Amino acid sequence: MSKFANSNQDSIEKYQALLSDVEKRTEITLKVADKHIVSLKDTSALISYNNNRKIVINDSTQIEKKEGKQLNAVFVPYGKRTKLVLADSSTVYLNSGSSLVYPDEFDSDKREVYLEGEAYFKVVKDGKSSFCVRTAYKSVEVLGTQFNVLSDQEAELFQTVLVSGKIALDGNNETMILEPNQCYTYAADNAEEKLESVDVSNYISWIDGRLKFEKEALSNVIRKLEKIYNVRILLKDKNLDGMLISGRLDLKNPLVNILNSLLFTVSSDEMESKYEIITNEK
Repeated sequence: MSKFANSNQDSIEKYQALLSDVEKRTEITLKVADKHIVSLKDTSALISYNNNRKIVINDSTQIEKKEGKQLNAVFVPYGKRTKLVLADSSTVYLNSGSSLVYPDEFDSDKREVYLEGEAYFKVVKDGKSSFCVRTAYKSVEVLGTQFNVLSDQEAELFQTVLVSGKIALDGNNETMILEPNQCYTYAADNAEEKLESVDVSNYISWIDGRLKFEKEALSNVIRKLEKIYNVRILLKDKNLDGMLISGRLDLKNPLVNILNSLLFTVSSDEMESKYEIITNEK
């Protein structure tokens, strides 16, 4: 794995360059072969490939695939989500505020993508070809499995949670092999890492439109809600930030209802006086 990790930085600049003109847009954006850019007004999108080697968007729009391997990029703004079916039939669920660079066809001996943000992967097993998720901090390598990866450069945090199968990554001192129901966390600001057993449903419930958390800091839950609803949420009582809370939230509900329910668990005062919602103009 060490050779694999050392080569990680060599590719990151290339991947980030592909994202430079699609990130920070207000719509789901697909960049095809470094030229063709498609913007989608939908709140969610399904991008896949059909048997005629065409890119299919939401079962309707079709884009001709060029000959030879090309790198594509998908950007999902805050407040939206996207499901992507790769050329090998592996599935990627991209969370709000996330980007993925991926090839429209894979090499016979390597399947590699680049992630910024958060995604859930269902990787199709191929005995001849491993699957690699690169990020700015760490890379994850698998054969066939289901796992979640978070690479948050604003928070300087990398985290991966294994649902099934096995994954490998380079830890600070040795190769780390994760078993199901384990979570690896790396804090880039101080290079601290942690491996622990967890309830994986707390980390992947966003796929089904819910948030589930257990003894999590209120500030972390608020940050997740900001991304999902594309707003800023200001807590007027800063003493609440570090409070640990547990619960489940249905993201189909209005944000005001969610915040009222959330803050009711930590305070019995009038809920609306505890926060302010600021709509993002971007």
